[in-house]
Amino acid sequence: MYISGENIVMKPYTPVDAYAVMPMEGGITSGGTGGDATVTKGARFLWVYDPGTPAGAPSGFTGMGWFENSVGTPIWNLKDSGSSLTLETILYEFSENQRHDLNDVFEHWQIYVNEQAQANVDVVKDFINQLRDECWTFI
Repeated sequence: MYISGENIVMKPYTPVDAYAVMPMEGGITSGGTGGDATVTKGARFLWVYDPGTPAGAPSGFTGMGWFENSVGTPIWNLKDSGSSLTLETILYEFSENQRHDLNDVFEHWQIYVNEQAQANVDVVKDFINQLRDECWTFI
């Protein structure tokens, strides 16, 4: 798993392009210089909408699809909860330039994630496993 992108990292007086940050066990430390450092836990998922992509590289999470029928995933959770928001609606909104993110989908999914966490089920980890090593994670 990795954090990808062109983030600028500074060393003395010289900018350096950073293309990947590898996760540490338990998360990546952020801030501080040791004992006072914090650990940020969470997951960030790369998703893409491109109606012109072939079936081998579809729109969806990391270009692997939307996992609409995979139990516990964000789109499955919408469908399972009876939400009026459907994958078809989401795709239509993207195609009409009415939607630019999936924030509302993930806000809805977060409720489910929290409920499952109380039963010691790590929905986020399960979803990451479906995406294999192609999501941004542990930031």
